[in-house]
Amino acid sequence: MDENEDGKKRILTPPPNWSEGLKPKSSDDSEDGINESTDWLEEEDFEAPFGSEMDSNSAARPTDHASPEKPRGGSSRAPWFLAILGFVATSTMGGLWLNSQDSNSAEIADLKSTIRSLQREENRQASEDIAFAADNEKLRSENTFLTAQVQALIAENERLKNRDAEHTVKAIAQRQGTTPAKPASPLL
Repeated sequence: MDENEDGKKRILTPPPNWSEGLKPKSSDDSEDGINESTDWLEEEDFEAPFGSEMDSNSAARPTDHASPEKPRGGSSRAPWFLAILGFVATSTMGGLWLNSQDSNSAEIADLKSTIRSLQREENRQASEDIAFAADNEKLRSENTFLTAQVQALIAENERLKNRDAEHTVKAIAQRQGTTPAKPASPLL
């Protein structure tokens, strides 16, 4: 652009807030008039309606829409970077959660197996204890019965010894021809 054209802007489309109330100055209001030999307009070529917010020092000026300003790449990359980072973090956490679920399931299965084997062992031990208690009671009753039989056999043995001793004394007395006397103690 020339140094003379610093304050001028090329108008392709006016800003939206200029769509109402602006009109070109009439040629009799202006000393110079509009230079039709150029497609450049100056700020003085438009007048603002009375009471409008726009005045000659207003910052709203027409802009050249032929080469719109493109946003810088850095600001548009940040959301993508954050989205990708979030996706990677979510995927990683999901994978870790699934892995922990698998290992937890395996540990739970091991614990259930251990509990079942302990319960079987307890049941087996309890049935063995019941069997031992029954066998013990049976043996006690057999022991009592056998003890009674032994006592009866001892008594029978003593009676037989006494009878045998009496027979022996009678036999000796008959050979000698006298009446037998009872022995003081049985012979063993």
